[in-house]
Amino acid sequence: MLRQKRGLPLYQPAPQINFPAAYRRHGVSIGDVGNVTPEGMFDFFFNIFLPPEHPINGNRTPEGFSPMPLYDSVDVSDLYFDPGNHVSTSSIRRIDLDGPSDVFPGGAFVFHCGGPQGAILALPHGSHLRKLRNVNSMRTFATQHAASWYNYINGPRGRGLANGELYLVTGYEKASSWGMASYYATPEEFELAFKLTTRPDNNEYRWSGPPGQRNPSRKKAYNRPSVMDDPLNHTVFIHGLSISLGTDLWSRLVGTVPVETSSIVDFQSRLNAAGGSAVGSSYASLFSLTWLWGSGGNRGNRTTEQDGEVILSDVSPSARACNPAKLIHEYLLQKVPNATVVVTHDDDWCDILKE
Repeated sequence: MLRQKRGLPLYQPAPQINFPAAYRRHGVSIGDVGNVTPEGMFDFFFNIFLPPEHPINGNRTPEGFSPMPLYDSVDVSDLYFDPGNHVSTSSIRRIDLDGPSDVFPGGAFVFHCGGPQGAILALPHGSHLRKLRNVNSMRTFATQHAASWYNYINGPRGRGLANGELYLVTGYEKASSWGMASYYATPEEFELAFKLTTRPDNNEYRWSGPPGQRNPSRKKAYNRPSVMDDPLNHTVFIHGLSISLGTDLWSRLVGTVPVETSSIVDFQSRLNAAGGSAVGSSYASLFSLTWLWGSGGNRGNRTTEQDGEVILSDVSPSARACNPAKLIHEYLLQKVPNATVVVTHDDDWCDILKE
């Protein structure tokens, strides 16, 4: 889903239940400092626009923390995706668009799934994208305080983040209902539907396979409760700044040899061994390596085909949530070893990403 240019996907859109009640009500906000966990959840630490004593921050902020002045509302853009919108990999084609069911909410999503792997995000009620267009002041603020943030998060908060895993939110996309599904290593083509349940008293969407096929397993869906005056708090994509410390600064912070990072040379060797090639600009080579890195390791629940049944993955990434910025930062820190802080925005890799 990274290649669809909607931002960094969250495989667990709901705010974690252990977050403050004030945070759970709204979910991810612009100014949130956190990181995306290996399970695809956003782990929130504090918001840079709120004072320490605010219920959302709950006095859990770095020592000496002072909030940043609030951004200008004229720099915020809002975009609403229509009901019935969906996001998918190129291996998946929607086939119900010309039928009478193309009315949402209430209509059905029907997808033709081909290729060895794919992923889908269906949005029956559409979604709301909010982004801060002017992020220069946030970038400067993050650069000034990156070391204290890492020190606090890996110290008192005990998260043990690796260098490059710190994230500052500048935008988000939220939905009131959604359905996610993915598959891997499936040799046969198949169809998958996301429809309203048949119970008249239950206005909920559920995944199902085509007639004559047992329902695919391990997929996810969410339907907003009937109380519609509550704000949206399920976040399907985020946009923001990824933050790394320079090698020397990171070494002093952890008090030991710098945390081991993946070698670009090793990635190139793996790519060549896999029969691929890195061509074009440095960015083209870098992103070829990024996808190899994101697909490595233990894949966990693989998709198989048993007696005609297509088994879907549980949608969460098998090894870790892949953020291309982390590899970009490793590359930059090797090229500019005397850098103090590296900060990049998702748009930096999203704009040049191709299928």
